Amino acid sequence: MSLKHFTAAIAAVGLIASLPAGAIAAKAPKTDPDRDGLSNKVEKRLGTNARRADTDRDKLKDGVEVRLGTNPRVKDSDSDGVNDGREVAAGTDPCPAHANEVRGAVASVAADSVTITKADATTVTLTVNADTKLRIPDTDGSGTVTLADLKAGDKVGARTSTTDPTLAVGIAVKREYQEGDEVEGAVSAVGATSLTVTKEDGTSATVNVNAETKLRAPDRDGSGKITLADILVADKVEAYMSATDPTLALSVKVEAKGTKVAGTVAAVGADSVTITLADATTKTVTVNASTKLRIPAADGTPTGTLADLKVGDAIKAKTVTGAENTTLALCLSAGVFAGEDGRGRGPRGDDRPEQEDGPRTQENRDEQGDDRRGGRGRGGRDR
Repeated sequence: MSLKHFTAAIAAVGLIASLPAGAIAAKAPKTDPDRDGLSNKVEKRLGTNARRADTDRDKLKDGVEVRLGTNPRVKDSDSDGVNDGREVAAGTDPCPAHANEVRGAVASVAADSVTITKADATTVTLTVNADTKLRIPDTDGSGTVTLADLKAGDKVGARTSTTDPTLAVGIAVKREYQEGDEVEGAVSAVGATSLTVTKEDGTSATVNVNAETKLRAPDRDGSGKITLADILVADKVEAYMSATDPTLALSVKVEAKGTKVAGTVAAVGADSVTITLADATTKTVTVNASTKLRIPAADGTPTGTLADLKVGDAIKAKTVTGAENTTLALCLSAGVFAGEDGRGRGPRGDDRPEQEDGPRTQENRDEQGDDRRGGRGRGGRDR
């Protein structure tokens, strides 16, 4: 890794090497209140913020940056105009270019190739085939990403084959994301293709979405696909906007932390369970196709359905607000999988409601370890 791209860094290689291995792995809340994988002692030595999981606000936790070799105090470790978190999300390397990576601006595009002008003004032509992974905006709105969506001047990062340096394994457009491209607040209205978000300062912003916008929300309708219909008024959201169109969201995330409910089964419906809580009140939770169930089946495995529940069974669930003022269970465990007392104190191997900031879709399941925000203030936003 070339050190010339890290002149503003904190001599990470030498400093990290001097730290005891156990210190970096510390996870205890008392020593790592922001849950970024670095103890307070390590953060002090690194110069990072011990109360903010992501000191440089580049959507990578400080501990992750240490493992990757990027600088947790600098948003753009390789000084290429794109912050480290965006590079990781795009599948490009936030560290200086590797031997099998080409970075630069698109000079021209052909039917099965692209010519890239590198920083040194030299050009390289890369062949593209059906196996090449394209991370390119659908600029023509066709619904299918092709080379036709690339434009001259686009900044790209391309990975080439280790056996054929003229063949592109992947190509990603590298946009420059500017400060101020975030909208955070509570949803005040939901439209067919937009959200209205009321920010903390009381002002409102219209956030448009299209087919390319990544939505992260509870699958409230159980359809298996997250749409605007799964976002409700009063939901707290973080939206990251396009640098070229500040009204268009690249991604929208609902910050649904979820509420734990535990007790015993009072009644079972076709798509709901009524739970008697410790204070003798009852709570009815809805179950849909997205709810993760761990219910004892006849053979004792956790593959049962609501039909296998019996009145009096111990039960616990993690819930969020569902459609039409219902309470939706993100996950539900019963019987031995809920703990004999119904409070979730079963064997460690049994199911526990997933600990997460928001709904666990396939996309954020992959980044769960890097997307927690425990102990941070507003300044520690994770992009």
